[in-house]
This record gives sequence, C-alpha cells and structure tokens, in this order.
Amino acid sequence: MTITPPVMLDVDAVLLDIEGTTSSISFVTEVLFPFALEHLRDYLDQHWHDDSLQQAVQLIAVDAGHLDAAR
Repeated sequence: MTITPPVMLDVDAVLLDIEGTTSSISFVTEVLFPFALEHLRDYLDQHWHDDSLQQAVQLIAVDAGHLDAAR
C-alpha cells in the first residue's frame, strides 16, 4: 500500500461494531465505550501523523464514501 499525506477530516463519530461478536454487550457498553470516550481524542492527537493511523483513516474515508479524501 502506498503511503499518502495525512488526511484531514471533520469527524463527528467513530463506529465500532463488536457487540456480541467478540465480547458481551455489557462489557462493550460498561467498559469499552467509556474507555474509548475518555481516550480516543488524545490518542488521535498524539498519533495523527503515524503511517498506520493514516492508512486506517484512508480506509475509513473510502468506506464512508469520501473517495476524494483517501487520495
């Protein structure tokens, strides 16, 4: 995969669907959601320019229909 420059998007939410697949619904709602809410913004701020995060952002942009953002 070719690494492209960082993509800047105005993101309102990140949706992760693992309830009942890899973990119980109560674990997801009582543990994982609060953890993500508390730590996600800091993680993104600290790692935004990391190649691996930018690859994930580009794939999410494509999945969300923002094809131009992934170029």
